[in-house]
Amino acid sequence: MLMLASALAGVFSLSAQLTLREGSFRLRPNDTEILINRNSPKERVKITDDNGKLCSLIKIYTENMTEADRKVFIKPSYRETDRATFITKIETDHVNEIWIFLSPGASYMVLKHPDYGNCKFDFTAMGVTLLSGKVYEATITGDRKVYESILARDAKASTGDEDKYQYLVITASPSNAEIYINGEFSGTGEASKRLPMGMRHAYRVEAPMYHSQEGTLEISERTSLPITLKPAFGYVSVFSVPESGAEVYVDNELLGVTPLESDKRLVSGEHTLRVSKRDFRPVEQKITITDDTRIPVNIDMSAIFASLNITAGEGVAIYIDGEKAGDETWSGRLSEGSHLIEGRKAGHISSSLDYLARAGVSENLLLDAPVPIYGKLEISGSPTNARVSLNGREIGYSPDIFSNILIGQYELNLSKDGYIPQKQIITIEESKTTVVTASLEIRKTIPVEIELESPVRLRNVSLNIDGESKGAYFSGELNVGTRQVKAEYNGFSEDFVIEVSPDGNRHFKLPVTARVRLNSLPDKAMVFVDGEERGQTPLLLRLPLGKHTILMKKDQLSTDRIVTLGLGDDLAETYTLRKYNAYSFISYVASYQAPYGGIMYGFCRNWGFYTKAQINLKMLFDTNKHDVIRNVEEYAGLPKQYESANRLSVTLGGMKRLNSWMYMYFGAGYGEYEPLYSITGYPDCYFSPRPVKGPEAEVGMILKWKGLTLSAGYGALMPLSFDTRQLFTDVHLGVGFVINHH
Repeated sequence: MLMLASALAGVFSLSAQLTLREGSFRLRPNDTEILINRNSPKERVKITDDNGKLCSLIKIYTENMTEADRKVFIKPSYRETDRATFITKIETDHVNEIWIFLSPGASYMVLKHPDYGNCKFDFTAMGVTLLSGKVYEATITGDRKVYESILARDAKASTGDEDKYQYLVITASPSNAEIYINGEFSGTGEASKRLPMGMRHAYRVEAPMYHSQEGTLEISERTSLPITLKPAFGYVSVFSVPESGAEVYVDNELLGVTPLESDKRLVSGEHTLRVSKRDFRPVEQKITITDDTRIPVNIDMSAIFASLNITAGEGVAIYIDGEKAGDETWSGRLSEGSHLIEGRKAGHISSSLDYLARAGVSENLLLDAPVPIYGKLEISGSPTNARVSLNGREIGYSPDIFSNILIGQYELNLSKDGYIPQKQIITIEESKTTVVTASLEIRKTIPVEIELESPVRLRNVSLNIDGESKGAYFSGELNVGTRQVKAEYNGFSEDFVIEVSPDGNRHFKLPVTARVRLNSLPDKAMVFVDGEERGQTPLLLRLPLGKHTILMKKDQLSTDRIVTLGLGDDLAETYTLRKYNAYSFISYVASYQAPYGGIMYGFCRNWGFYTKAQINLKMLFDTNKHDVIRNVEEYAGLPKQYESANRLSVTLGGMKRLNSWMYMYFGAGYGEYEPLYSITGYPDCYFSPRPVKGPEAEVGMILKWKGLTLSAGYGALMPLSFDTRQLFTDVHLGVGFVINHH
């Protein structure tokens, strides 16, 4: 039987062919495996050839080959190149792969196998020049019949001893992957099987939209085999110009609208992409999806409309093809062809335009103004000098003849102080005079309310109106016009003047005030009370009781204070103006990346400086997890969980006073940011895929309110080795207090 198996293997070796899959040989631009130390960490030696040059690395993925088959190529007699020294090292301890370290510049390479035959890599014919320190990949496939005969030969060599069995456990990702052991379906996601030891067993894992993975192994104890299938799908991103919002179809299935970052998995290969939107011609093209890659597609869409901006006169309504489109201005799209555009306005002859819309044309259009149609209005009667208003717009006084009144209906309003207003609807007709005779009734009194307003309780309040005592609160009728009010309270008195008007205030709240005399050094400073300009020093004011903010300015000098006025106060205040007050700002600053925050200190008069330090090194002091792994390629595929980040930021810069409560700061310094992930199966390590270190710039604002401050800033950390994908930005917020240095 063994002789028969050997004979079969010999027959297959004569006719079998070890095949290099077409198109599988390519450069892996982001793979830095060749640069990693291949010996012990202390020696720090990289793989070089006999000439001292850093080798090229070819990672060859094998199909229909066992681990023993791959180990054959370690012997020099089973490989060939154009120079004896070109193949420096071969590694076969990688799952389903052979790693060949080859001198750069080789023209060809041949792998020879006693069972599968030969496979030639003709780099010259492929137009490939192997570069030093670069990593390439390829796939070779053995003959399936030879592969199965080898497995059958191994199975027949089994002793059949029932005591020499053990379990093979396979876990697969994704979870819907089907697992086959020795050609039999064994489970989905995970499977186990009792197998004889001391012989080779075949496995195959496959899932929809993933590349299948197969191989053989020999077990001598319970064996766990985790397998992660490589995706056989990708994604597409579609962007449309000049506009977004276009519908995106792939193979007649709607994925969404542009800009589209589709999450739908598309099988690797060719697909039909169609993008459509109203008023644009649809676009259809072929796209090729590659494994685990997002393909960006930019679509230029052609318009089948004209873009039009229409401007008309004030109060003119714009009509297009008999339908109202807008008032005074309109911007939009018109389909190709002829359109009637009109400008309509009450009391006017409409303007019109026949417009021919052409696809892809953008145009600004100014409509002719509609022609007005006028009539006249004559107002007579009594009293004289009554205000005349049409639709709320005052046009003059009676009696008068008003010309150039647009035709149409109006609400006429006649009014005069001390008289009851009169309203009526009139019609102005073309080239005619509308006559109205006014007769307004005299209004003698108006109901009003008068009271004192004070933040403190008042005693013995008395109101005297035009010399008549009215008590502590007045509610009644007063004659129209100017009224003199004298208020007495708590042994003090104060005079007020109010205007009683039919159209004015009906409820008067008279504020109780106190006197304050304001002086400044130097004098003639502009005085602002509660943000309102009140004059120049020296200045005597009566202000309501309570707190007031007083600001004085002259040239580049200023000062501000808060004054509290009480009942009966008669204060004299003298302010010395300075060239801005100097402030120290002390804040606690924190951000999402550095939640433990830092300290910011600033000093500013008109100009100043600041310094800020933020740090979050909590993870460095975690005694349970202290090693940080930065080998992205080796650990990127493992399950990981975000934990925290190391963050350092030290900046220094300038400050500028924008006004009394707002300051701006800007500066630069040095920063570090290193996100940390815990790795499943590595409890004592953190994984850091993107550490960023380098100069940092920031800008921000500080708001000052009394003795407190709020701050917000934006910083950008730029790596020393320029890589835009590693650019890190940070928003930090702060709260603190201010010290006033007068």
